[in-house]
Amino acid sequence: MSRTLVSGNNALDMYREAAKKTQDERIQLEYAKFLLQSIENLQDPASEIDPENREKLITEAVYWVKHLQRKGNTEASFIAGTWFEVGKYGIEKDRSKAVQLFTYAAKNHHASAAYKVAVYYEERKSNGRAFSYYQMAAALGDVAANYRMAKVFLEGSFHKKVNIKQALVYLRRSAELATAECPDGAFLLGQMYLKEYPNPAVYDVVFYDPEEAQRQLDKAANLGHVESQYLLGLFFEFGEHGFPVVPKLSIDYYQKAAEQDHAKAQMALSGWYLSGGDNVSIDDRLAFDWGHRAAQQGLTRAMYAMGYYYEMGVGCDKDIGRAKDWYERAAAAGSDEAKERLSKGIGGASSAESTAALRRHVTQKRQKAASRRGKKRGGILNRDKDKEGTGCIVM
Repeated sequence: MSRTLVSGNNALDMYREAAKKTQDERIQLEYAKFLLQSIENLQDPASEIDPENREKLITEAVYWVKHLQRKGNTEASFIAGTWFEVGKYGIEKDRSKAVQLFTYAAKNHHASAAYKVAVYYEERKSNGRAFSYYQMAAALGDVAANYRMAKVFLEGSFHKKVNIKQALVYLRRSAELATAECPDGAFLLGQMYLKEYPNPAVYDVVFYDPEEAQRQLDKAANLGHVESQYLLGLFFEFGEHGFPVVPKLSIDYYQKAAEQDHAKAQMALSGWYLSGGDNVSIDDRLAFDWGHRAAQQGLTRAMYAMGYYYEMGVGCDKDIGRAKDWYERAAAAGSDEAKERLSKGIGGASSAESTAALRRHVTQKRQKAASRRGKKRGGILNRDKDKEGTGCIVM
């Protein structure tokens, strides 16, 4: 965005004059929100706006929001509340003032404000008030409030009785309205359709439906839900729940999760690039890079893999010293394979032969796992909660 936004921009000047001349709060509020969006855009490092002009925009935006808030405008009260909540645009942080403004907006049917008031009361163990405001926010269509209400009736929070049918009403609404800020409802509903939710009472009213599960998990994954991305990568790698084995799709989902620093997804990518597959070329450098990122997060199998990569020169220069260091880290984290490698001595095997054998091993292990999982339904989400997860098949 250029510096002309606040100096000599005819469109902005016309917008400003319209806001000044009108008594219509909707126009004034839209102008204030336009200014706020412009300010956020100007935080982009590529922006050419200078700090002085940005401060002018902030001053003008704060004026309009405060002006409308004093007149009792609901949305302006909510916006001002968010500023007091975190201390923004020169406004000193004041949680009490924020809650006061949120409460006012909630009483005027502002969904997000009602949710924030509910969170405030839950933090203070005022369960009755928290429940009431969550219920209000959910009825007004707040996604996170619907998800929280679903959890209340699934788990019996706030001294409420477990009520699966009522929980599902809220959960389905949360999934339907899912956003990047709250994709959790779609993820949880997807788990239920795969019979992966731990309370079996759910399955009196929710039936196994892998197609609907895929739709919900895909929705959550596309909204950035990292665990959904990882699980879809896993399902398309191993064919769990009747999913087809599609290496390209598996890699696409793993990639999304890996870019959010999901260590198991990073290690799964390392495995794919090590072995290759249908429409997937072997790329030792990528196998090394993704394995390294997973190892840096402390994933035991990734630390072992780094030892092997350095020992054999997979995607890197052969380095026995670094190999030994990674094996020792993996052994300290409980890897029996690393302990065995260290006890037998490292560096004696032929790199070419050992690397080729490893590629075959990874491919065969993946095929065997896919075949085994294809014969029975369910279980991968729960099994993947084990120490290292069953999805990391490298080594």
